[in-house]
Amino acid sequence: MPCVETPADVRTPPKDASPPRARSVSFPLRLKLTLFGGLLAACPLLLAGWLLLDVNEETVRRSALQLQIALADDLGRTLEREVQSAQDDLRAMAETLADPQLSDDVRLETCSRLFDSSGLDEVQVFDAAGHVIDGFVRGGESGEVPPATTLTRLPDDWLSVPIRVGAQQTGQVATPFPLAPVRRRAESLARAHLSLLEGTIALVRANGDIAVQAGRPMSLDEALRDLDPATLRSPVSSEIADAVATVAPLGDSEPSLGVAVVSVPRRIAFRSLSRMRRIVGIGIGVAIVVSLMLAAVFARLLTAPIRTLSAFASELAGRRFDRRVHIASRDELGALAEDLSVAAETLESSEARVREEEAIRADLERFLPAELARRVASREHDMQLGGQRLPITVLFADVVAFTPLTSRLPPEEVVAILNELFTLLTEVVFRHSGTVDKFLGDAVMALFGAPEPNEAHAADALRAAEDMLAFVEAANTGWEKRFGVRIQLAIGVHTGEAVVGNLGSDVRMEYTAIGEAVNLAARLESMARPHQILVSGATRLAAGDGFEFVSVGEHHLAGHAAAMELFEVRT
Repeated sequence: MPCVETPADVRTPPKDASPPRARSVSFPLRLKLTLFGGLLAACPLLLAGWLLLDVNEETVRRSALQLQIALADDLGRTLEREVQSAQDDLRAMAETLADPQLSDDVRLETCSRLFDSSGLDEVQVFDAAGHVIDGFVRGGESGEVPPATTLTRLPDDWLSVPIRVGAQQTGQVATPFPLAPVRRRAESLARAHLSLLEGTIALVRANGDIAVQAGRPMSLDEALRDLDPATLRSPVSSEIADAVATVAPLGDSEPSLGVAVVSVPRRIAFRSLSRMRRIVGIGIGVAIVVSLMLAAVFARLLTAPIRTLSAFASELAGRRFDRRVHIASRDELGALAEDLSVAAETLESSEARVREEEAIRADLERFLPAELARRVASREHDMQLGGQRLPITVLFADVVAFTPLTSRLPPEEVVAILNELFTLLTEVVFRHSGTVDKFLGDAVMALFGAPEPNEAHAADALRAAEDMLAFVEAANTGWEKRFGVRIQLAIGVHTGEAVVGNLGSDVRMEYTAIGEAVNLAARLESMARPHQILVSGATRLAAGDGFEFVSVGEHHLAGHAAAMELFEVRT
């Protein structure tokens, strides 16, 4: 299982270090994978199901129509056989009646025997004009007419054979269509093939009358619409509103014997197709559901490491670089987890270095301006020994009568006072873009205009001097209450050129200034009275008109040949 490991020996980040709020997900990857897996399974299934149904539908339709054509052909062949047999019997009787060598009694006796041996139910003999001369009826006597019908002329729909004596036609022998065998065959076919299909099989005469119908009674009007039974020469199948029907001609004789019609209700004929559709639909539905479930499981297994990596990324975003992530898989996600853990380890090391640099910079900022401290900490400042000549302003501030003060206080209290004083003076120097060069016992040396060039370095130095006196005066109230002493500063300020840079050795160096400007500023500080700011003429000119200067006359300074006019800055 994926897990995030937190080493026990790594410092936990602060509790208030919360990671950024994660972006809301409206369409999660897990759902996308599930749907994709379902569609991936559904599309082939739907295509296969559609093709299967299409093939099955074609097969069912072909089978249904082939069955109907076969039934119609069977009924037609049955009728043809019966018609052929009837015509053969009639032909034998016609030849007997036309035989001039036989007497009338012999002719009738022979025809009677022929009739008895045939399968005909009725035979009538007509003269050349079509009138009845004699007849034979099954179960009747010679010369009798059908008991249910009185014929005067030959019906158009009877089977007939001419009686010829030489080349002259003297009459006709005729019989009704042999429908009884056809009816029996139709009933047999209906029982064998149409009882479950609830269909019907019928024989329709050329004039449109239904001669035989077996099976379920059905209307044949739709099946026979736009068809002429007398002229039909090949089977015709059609799907009408509620049935599937086939109409086939009964033989090729002229005139037409009629047509055979086989009709089955549409819902029955294609019942297997509907069942197949239902089975395929259910099968596809079940397969899609199963594929969606499997896809959901797979998506969950696949996205679990991603969720773990996302949670770990949130930990990194919250700067919790002490965490590690592990995914037990040998794929790209496992490799990514290892890379992220390495990245977290690197970030943890970088964070430690950054904190170390911040600590170093914080320490440097106690002595240097923030910008210089940043440059030194980030290795942007040139750390080579040497320097460059720059116009700067040097400030010395010294505690007046510090030695007598320290003689009556414990060393701990002296150190506490000096620390508080230097902290205050350092803050003032930094506030006015200066650099604390060094602390000299009870004095502080500050530079303005270095290391960053500053055209207003003289004015900044004088404002810093004024603030030093003001802040020390304000701090004296507390020092008097705690230690029983008051601090007074003597400040000297001079402006001039000096060499500013790194002095010392490769092992230890300090950033400082060397030159006459530094020496003169120190001389001015030593000449200044308590709570006095003593400046040179060069500083007065460089500072501008923003200050009140009072001349204190010309003085000879040690190490300087010419006398210099000095000024006091009134606060």
